[in-house]
Amino acid sequence: MGMRVAFVQLQPPTRAAVKMVQGPWFLEKFAGSWVFKAQSADITLARFRYTVVARPGLLRGLIEPLAALYFSRVVEKRLAGLKAFCERPACLPTSHERA
Repeated sequence: MGMRVAFVQLQPPTRAAVKMVQGPWFLEKFAGSWVFKAQSADITLARFRYTVVARPGLLRGLIEPLAALYFSRVVEKRLAGLKAFCERPACLPTSHERA
């Protein structure tokens, strides 16, 4: 499923929001937000939220639950990739940087 999005809000490094500008025929609207909040020096909470409106309207009851399942899997993969990237030795602070 291909999609083009535009950033509608960007506040690095804590927030980003996107909306669909071109996508598959069965999505009328798509928007998402990513919020990152430091919980401690070593822990960051990442929250991804998506809003999907399907078309045609008569099929929303079928398409939207399937889209929610698809995007929940996409989010899980993105978060796992982000976690793996951030936990690389090159990204982790040394003991003297934590103090």
